[in-house]
Amino acid sequence: MIVVLLVLIVATTWIKADETHARYFEQLRHRGLFGLAETEAISRLADNDLPMTARTTFSIELSRTLTEHAGFATDEQRNELWQRARTTIQDLLNRDLGNPRRLALQSQLAAVYTAEGDWLRAEHELRPYDEVLQNQAKSACTKAIDLSRAAEKQLSEPVQDAGTKKGANALSGQEVRLLLHQIRWQLGQSYRNRAELAGAGSTERTADFVEADLFLRKLIGPADEPLQSRAKLMLATCHRLKNESARAAEILTSLEKADGKAGDAVQNEIVAERVRLLIALRRPTEAAELLLKTRGQRQRLTGELWLLQVQVLIGMRQVSLEKQQDILTNRLNEQIVTAIDRCQEQVGGFWTRRCRQVWENTQTSEKYGPELDGLMQQARSDFTAGRIDAALATYATAEQTATQKGQTALAMDLGFTRASILLEEKKFEPAAAEFFRLVSQYKTHEKTPQAHLLATYCLGRLYDEKKTQPRRESYTEALDHHIKVFPNDATVNDARFLKAQLEEQRLQATQALPLYLQVDSSHKRALEAVDGAARCYETIQRRMIEKRLPTTEFEQQAIEQLTRFLHAAGTPTEDWNVTHADIAMRLAAILLSAGGSRRSADADRWLERIDAFVARKDLKPTDADMISNLRQRLGPLRVVTLAAQGKIADAQSLLKPYTASPAELLMIVERLTPFVDTAKGNAQVQLAMLQLDVSERLEPQRSQLSPAEGEHFDRCYLKACLSAGQQSKALETGRRQIDQVAKDADRLRELARLFSESSNRDALQLAKQSWRRVEGLTKAGSPEWMQARLSVLQCCVRSGELDEGRKLLQVTKALYPDLGGGTLKDEYAAVERDLKSSTK
Repeated sequence: MIVVLLVLIVATTWIKADETHARYFEQLRHRGLFGLAETEAISRLADNDLPMTARTTFSIELSRTLTEHAGFATDEQRNELWQRARTTIQDLLNRDLGNPRRLALQSQLAAVYTAEGDWLRAEHELRPYDEVLQNQAKSACTKAIDLSRAAEKQLSEPVQDAGTKKGANALSGQEVRLLLHQIRWQLGQSYRNRAELAGAGSTERTADFVEADLFLRKLIGPADEPLQSRAKLMLATCHRLKNESARAAEILTSLEKADGKAGDAVQNEIVAERVRLLIALRRPTEAAELLLKTRGQRQRLTGELWLLQVQVLIGMRQVSLEKQQDILTNRLNEQIVTAIDRCQEQVGGFWTRRCRQVWENTQTSEKYGPELDGLMQQARSDFTAGRIDAALATYATAEQTATQKGQTALAMDLGFTRASILLEEKKFEPAAAEFFRLVSQYKTHEKTPQAHLLATYCLGRLYDEKKTQPRRESYTEALDHHIKVFPNDATVNDARFLKAQLEEQRLQATQALPLYLQVDSSHKRALEAVDGAARCYETIQRRMIEKRLPTTEFEQQAIEQLTRFLHAAGTPTEDWNVTHADIAMRLAAILLSAGGSRRSADADRWLERIDAFVARKDLKPTDADMISNLRQRLGPLRVVTLAAQGKIADAQSLLKPYTASPAELLMIVERLTPFVDTAKGNAQVQLAMLQLDVSERLEPQRSQLSPAEGEHFDRCYLKACLSAGQQSKALETGRRQIDQVAKDADRLRELARLFSESSNRDALQLAKQSWRRVEGLTKAGSPEWMQARLSVLQCCVRSGELDEGRKLLQVTKALYPDLGGGTLKDEYAAVERDLKSSTK
């Protein structure tokens, strides 16, 4: 018995506290402290021992707070807040099906949908062509009506049947009465909103106004203030929307004479409705006077009144335009802008956005005319709603209409937008066709170069999808045409960049390099262009070295160009990004390949700067892969720069604990090769031994290299063996490689030349064997064959196989008396002299 009494006491205490809690949370919401109200409610609800009455109260207050907060939130947050407001109530309804205060929760759930429908209806006034928004608003209103009608039915039943007296936690008679009035208000508001969203003259609109009238009239008399005044005010709104202006004015007059009994908030709403009525009656001057009077009586206007202020000024401006009162029109333009600014200062949020939207809609309609403005708004609405095909069709109609009206610039803009949508949807072929059509049709428009560039870009994407020769030729032709026709437009830099990328992809680095360098330094792609140029410099240098071409002048140009750029870019620890670091890495590689201790020292300094960059704490997470790549390339180059400066011990020390991938080890082997080639004496041996050490670390992982990488590794390894004086390893490796490339004339020539430089008799035999195989792979008597035969004879001379050399020369002269002519004939003559002199 005592326990029961305690439960009753606690329950009664919580019921009495409801009103206090409601006032507390209402004050927080009124002051805009939504975060504080939400935190307070959530912290209370976290108490697992909270009585059900209290849990119901705080859940309702949290839901109300989230609902009201949604009206002031950003577009991204608004739907989430409405959803949380609903979920808060629905979760509690699902948690306790026997909650005696269940009707209060159901009423709040309906209230969330009511508020959502009201907000979306108001938004639709400014975006009348947004069908998705309209449907969303209708859906919210319908859901609110369904939930409210169910609750109203239960609350309207006799108390003993309504399930409201089931213990101490049940709703009291007073609570049932207030809840019933609130539900009827929500029904009146939702029916009115849905009626306004319906088509003019439709049966749905008429039926919903009848229902709204029914529920609002049930509040007049029984309901307390301010709800009773709000019901009358809503009736006035319904009459205005039904074009019953006299009846609406009559209700408003009675409310205005009530001496503010309903409170300031309702008084502001009465003023707002009176202003709307005056606007509907095309009496903007009277509306402006009323707003001016209201501003004089109040320190601040509500967001709704500021929106009406803008609409009234727009109405007055329309009159001044019709009367051609230019001075007044300009003054009103200024007043409209000022009103929007004042709204931003006093209210901000979505009310300011709505003010701006009304003003922008007016300007657009005046600029393009109602028909075009309607088409443009419809197209934008279709696109926003994801109805892409409908948007494309509407934009096409709008372009045709603009053309017919002589608005060429607008027609181009509309066509450009349509083509851009096709591009965004990755429909590259029709997008290219549309952009090219615009170029042909609007030759002098300022967007014509951009349209041609985008058409060209679409051709490039088509080529990326399927790399066929016709597609490449179309893309190349369009790029060349753009560079030729629009040399003074900023888009020429994009065309040069795209052409450079294409040439680089096709391994035409010499063609890509000048195009990258022509991209203007102020262009948005300037940094990417320099990085592309750095890649090309590095590629061309490597090819020149492989072909034994002079590189000094080219390397000087590359080093000066990249160094100047990086010095201008600032410091690695403050100004660089990953692309700057990549350029610096390529510059260091070029410096290393250029050779010499001074170049190597310069390369080491750039590597130290890269090291400082990758150690920064403020690097973007999105650059993680690029940073990892930089670190992988940094280690091998540091090893090479130290070795190139003669710091072999330091290089070995850095390499010893270094866990490198096959690609990184290969990079060290490759980069050491030119220094081994140019070093002399003991320095050459030390570098070659370091190269062999790295090669032996790589050998167990050789299977992870690509065929091309494996071939390159073999070349480097063989050179290292020869330079280190390890003849047996070199010969063994050489024999294996000669067998592996038995049908590759170029590789055989390379191996033959390498062994021809040795004085070792076995090495010379390998050289002769390689040249013999080259003979077998080339056409007898051709310049290539004659050069190979000459090299065989030279090997005979150097290895002392003179009889074989004389016989071979005699056969060659018999078959080809001219001996290849030119310099080849002179070289044959020199070999013949060597063979004769050796007989004496």
